[in-house]
Amino acid sequence: HGLPCGGDDLGKIEGDLVLTYAQGDEWYIPLNGTEPEPPQKGEIILRDSRKVLCRKWTWRQGDATKITESTVSAVINIDCLPPFTLEDLEEILAEASSLFARYCGCHVTTGVLKNDTPELEIPVVQ
Repeated sequence: HGLPCGGDDLGKIEGDLVLTYAQGDEWYIPLNGTEPEPPQKGEIILRDSRKVLCRKWTWRQGDATKITESTVSAVINIDCLPPFTLEDLEEILAEASSLFARYCGCHVTTGVLKNDTPELEIPVVQ
């Protein structure tokens, strides 16, 4: 489909997930990296109460919450920006959910953040 996406281990997330603008002093280590690389002030980041999970929307995933063989619950985020539509996203979510259920044997719940729904509750299934 060509949409950027990323995933994080819910067991490694502290507090709420927030999609926001970086202040420029947040803690972030890139995927498979060892040295901190603070995001640039004003770039879009996904963060929890302690660290940045990914930078530049989902283009630069972080190491601290990466999914591993021991991951039990995960959150997958998909960035749907123009020219893709909400209808496109709904189709992509249905397809991805089916593939995760079939090949990973997992329970899938979906939600969409929009201007009129800027937050959602993520159920954790153990």
